[in-house]
Amino acid sequence: MKVITEIISAFGTLIVGVIVAYIAYQQHKTNRNKLRLDLYDKRFSVYKGLNALLFHVLRDANVSIEALAEFKSKTHEATFLFNGDIAQYLQDVRAKAVELRSQQQNLDNRNLPVGPERSKLAEENSQVLQWFEDQLDISKQKFSKYLKFNTRT
Repeated sequence: MKVITEIISAFGTLIVGVIVAYIAYQQHKTNRNKLRLDLYDKRFSVYKGLNALLFHVLRDANVSIEALAEFKSKTHEATFLFNGDIAQYLQDVRAKAVELRSQQQNLDNRNLPVGPERSKLAEENSQVLQWFEDQLDISKQKFSKYLKFNTRT
């Protein structure tokens, strides 16, 4: 009888150990998924900040100082959330936005008469606007590897 009690006691301890290990594993999975979701939210916020600038440019065919400031505010954490490719891409977008703003200011300047110089600037401006339109698809491709949320373990 004593042997049976010891076996049952040992078996009970083993069962409790297995249950505790299972609970710990489930907590680990839950915490890992929470971390991934939090990271996803922060990354998606950067992506939305980029899209806000792209849509602003495509809507107005120009970029305001306010839109540039908002873009910088919404994307400044990218260096910490992504690999260097996204941070560099966002810098390139900002540089193109500044270029577009400069072109628009020069085109709006009444000191630049109609002629070859103005036509050249207008063509360059058109190319930059097309570049921004292309970024809607390009940005989706660039960000997609960071924004896929897979709950598989």
